[in-house]
Amino acid sequence: FYEMIRLALVETEKRLIKTGIATADVREYLNGCRLILSARMVSRLGVARPLKNCIALNARLLEMYPEETLTIIAHEVCHLLAFRLHGDRGHGKPWRNLMVALGFEPRRYHTLDVSKLRRLRGYTATGR
Repeated sequence: FYEMIRLALVETEKRLIKTGIATADVREYLNGCRLILSARMVSRLGVARPLKNCIALNARLLEMYPEETLTIIAHEVCHLLAFRLHGDRGHGKPWRNLMVALGFEPRRYHTLDVSKLRRLRGYTATGR
């Protein structure tokens, strides 16, 4: 599992270098990035927190769909870089351009089945 994540990070870095995006500043910035594996996330595959220089990944979905690991990591790294290089915090043109440059379709949403991950904590109509 961890090796799969490591390989996806290495591949993302290779693509950044190949495209010329990985300047010394960008590499230093990404080397300081924290990666968190969350077992609490339900429907999100990942989330980038540019102000904290951090990426959180849904560990349970990565275990269920390991083939998505590279795309998820690249998606979140592009968020960090879109903010760092262009001040863009969403799925705007800078993020889309970075995704395309790295060879990925700039998708905002996934279509993976997350029904097994839903936490069934809730209340009945009577509040019990």
